[in-house]
Amino acid sequence: QLIENEKKLIDVQSQTVETVNKLHKSLETSANEFRQQLNYKDQTIESLRRDIQHKNEETKSLEIQLAKLKSELSNEHSVTGLISMLQSGNTIQNNQNQQMLQQQQQLYQQQRLLGNQNNMHQR
Repeated sequence: QLIENEKKLIDVQSQTVETVNKLHKSLETSANEFRQQLNYKDQTIESLRRDIQHKNEETKSLEIQLAKLKSELSNEHSVTGLISMLQSGNTIQNNQNQQMLQQQQQLYQQQRLLGNQNNMHQR
């Protein structure tokens, strides 16, 4: 009976060692799969970081271009405003010149009339 019990104990120990070995291999396989997933995720994260950095650089470049365009537009508005003021000033000046010319023509006509009247009186 003692020998029987020892055989059973040895069998149970062998099965236990076998089970522990299987568990160990299963854990190693799971750990390797987990490491591979982590590596893949790390690579993905690094790729996304590079993409984000590239997009940030593009954004900065676009912001600089936008600032330049705003400045150019502002300058253009200033120039347009200046041109508008000059045109307005020219219009006023032209109107004044036109009025003065009309007044001179009227004076000339009045002087001619007076001159004609004087000539008539003298005759």
